[in-house]
Amino acid sequence: MQPRTVAPVLLALVAMCLPCGGAAAREAPAAVEDPRGDVRIYTSVTGLTRAQRTSIDLRRVIITPRASSVRITVRMKAVPRRMPVDQMVFLALAPAPGSSGTGRGDIGLSPQKPGLSYAALDTDGTGTSWESCDPMRVEVRRPAGEVRLDVPLRCIPVGEVTVEVRSLTGYFRSDSARPWSSDRVRFPDPVVMR
Repeated sequence: MQPRTVAPVLLALVAMCLPCGGAAAREAPAAVEDPRGDVRIYTSVTGLTRAQRTSIDLRRVIITPRASSVRITVRMKAVPRRMPVDQMVFLALAPAPGSSGTGRGDIGLSPQKPGLSYAALDTDGTGTSWESCDPMRVEVRRPAGEVRLDVPLRCIPVGEVTVEVRSLTGYFRSDSARPWSSDRVRFPDPVVMR
């Protein structure tokens, strides 16, 4: 009778350890929701309608680790085909407090300038060693109000990172004056992107 009681215990222990090994371990997608209607409108800058300014209202941001890249999926209120300015989304990645990570990353994209997306990684956090993924192409899914960008792993920090996401209306990849509107969401917990 003893083998019957030992076998279930051994099977349970093996099942608990299976996700712990090598290539089988993969972080699940991380997602954050943002409240609707929290776009900051800059009233001193004129020239856009309220609908255009609030189109960047963030709804959901999803980070999905893949085999050779990390997919960033951003859902906004709307992604119009034509805008007098650009909708822009930026992600700032920094080592989580208390983690062993050192790299800092920046990712930028615009559905109005789909071929000019970029990612940059400050590999050691000192500003002296950089990895660049520029330009990249964002996939625009207008009916869903969604944009997707696959960032190569070489431009993604290793280990736990804090993730802050900002959306703005303005001129993408330009040093122009302040934006017409902005929104912001932060992942509440550190994310392992690779």
